[in-house]
Amino acid sequence: MRVGKNILILALLWLVSAGAAAAEDKPKWCDLQKLGWHFYCDPDKEEPAAQPPPAPAAQPAPKTARERVAAIREELEEARAEMVLNPRDPAAVARYIALQRQTLDRASDVSDTWRRVIWQSPDLDYSLERPVGTMAKRTWLDQRRAAEDRTIRGLNERYGVFFFFASNCVYCHAFSPIMRNFADKYGVSVMAVSVDGGTLPEWPEAVRDTGQMARFGLSEKPVPAVVLYDTKANQLIEVGYGVLSQQDLEERIFVLTQVEIGHDY
Repeated sequence: MRVGKNILILALLWLVSAGAAAAEDKPKWCDLQKLGWHFYCDPDKEEPAAQPPPAPAAQPAPKTARERVAAIREELEEARAEMVLNPRDPAAVARYIALQRQTLDRASDVSDTWRRVIWQSPDLDYSLERPVGTMAKRTWLDQRRAAEDRTIRGLNERYGVFFFFASNCVYCHAFSPIMRNFADKYGVSVMAVSVDGGTLPEWPEAVRDTGQMARFGLSEKPVPAVVLYDTKANQLIEVGYGVLSQQDLEERIFVLTQVEIGHDY
């Protein structure tokens, strides 16, 4: 009996080990036989592969100041068009008024801030160079007139002054006394040149044009004409044509000879 029992135990152990071996081979054999889950051949379920997180949605770039202003302008124009098309619609009219008021408020804010910045930023305040207030402007004009006077009185030291005219030119007759008074007031030597050979009452010593205007490149220019010749820079300076007031004449000569471009504005 013991022998039989031992044999039975050995047989059970063999069956268990064979079953284990068969269990190891079952997936391969099942794959070969293409058997389904009815035969306990359902393959082990695989864990799904981890999916990367979705990329965050791209944020729209912030609008530039110009784009925002364009949007405001477009909204205002659209409201205006809507009001024009529906002039009896109180809501359309009110919307346009509100938007227009916002625009005016912005403009008022800019204007107010502008003047405050100017007050507190002397480097940005042009009125310090060219005053606009009554007292400051009077002081500036007095200094300017003194500078003009010094410049014109010393004109002959560097510049030759030419006055071109025609004896049959009515504008030349009108400007001639002004030019004479200018020359006498400042002691400026003026070369009066007649393009037609005639004279003017104020300029009996005038000389006939013998090619001066052509050499200066003024043949096609009108008369009366006042020009300066800079002997130092060997350069012609055209002061003006037609009838000028004495004040205009004085200011032009000062600006053209003493003031750099852009400095007086």
